[in-house]
Amino acid sequence: MVERLPSRGIIILVSDFLTKETGIEKKLKLLVSRGLEVILFHVLDSDEVSFPFKGDVVFESLEDDSSIELDPEDIRETYQRSIQDLIEYYRSHCTKLGIDYKFLQTSTPLEQGLLYYLLQRKNLGKH
Repeated sequence: MVERLPSRGIIILVSDFLTKETGIEKKLKLLVSRGLEVILFHVLDSDEVSFPFKGDVVFESLEDDSSIELDPEDIRETYQRSIQDLIEYYRSHCTKLGIDYKFLQTSTPLEQGLLYYLLQRKNLGKH
């Protein structure tokens, strides 16, 4: 897809980035190296961040048919640390590449987050 993009422009990526995809940094770097301005909106549900579940719960994958039953109390602290590490990973890599990184929870509508971002951008003199 990168080959078909113009050499100048803006790409806005919106994802939860909860993927087994490897080489994301390399792909982002490629977009930037082509002269594209990249804006990354990292969107997670508040439950994905806080992991408020209690009791025995069956978690089902949206990507395949797998499921797992567990007591969230057993993994809550490790899970929350992993999510915060993921957020910080994307924030720091985007900063290094000159990519604007914005974290949103699904409680904030995407259009509101985008509008807020564009207003900030305008105030900073970016067009």
